[in-house]
Amino acid sequence: MYSVNWTTKVITIHKSDMINKGNDTYELYMPTFHDNIRQLEYAFDEGLSREQILDFVPSVNLSGIDYSPFYLIINDYTVTFEDGLYTVNLTGGNNNIADNTNKNSVSVNSANSAGMVIVTSGSGVTEQDKLDIADRVWDEKVIDHKTVGTFGEYLNKVKTWVGWNL
Repeated sequence: MYSVNWTTKVITIHKSDMINKGNDTYELYMPTFHDNIRQLEYAFDEGLSREQILDFVPSVNLSGIDYSPFYLIINDYTVTFEDGLYTVNLTGGNNNIADNTNKNSVSVNSANSAGMVIVTSGSGVTEQDKLDIADRVWDEKVIDHKTVGTFGEYLNKVKTWVGWNL
């Protein structure tokens, strides 16, 4: 499990605390990170008397967009990964760990995103989306499409041959 120096506010994470993905790549899964930090915070010996380490904002839906949860290091705490030539991928939610990492030889990759798309099957494109796309394509002016080798170029040639006014 992680350790924390309550005086310097440095959280230390060892390779053995993360998921080994092979090829010198490790994964720090945010829900597990959250649980381990909460255990440190709730420790009776020191944790309960100290400032909170982590703020958690669960997944929310705003205007029809599902936003991933946020795991935020707060109160000037920082993270130090066990030094070495390896990569840590931060997965499972948005976070500010890369912004609060004490730099050493470890490469830290964050995969933060503004929103997540939850698709239960297919592409997520609705039938109405498909109809709207088709309408937009067919409503385009042929004259605006002259790129060599495209259907638009072909139609422009055909309209010239037959005398269409498109």
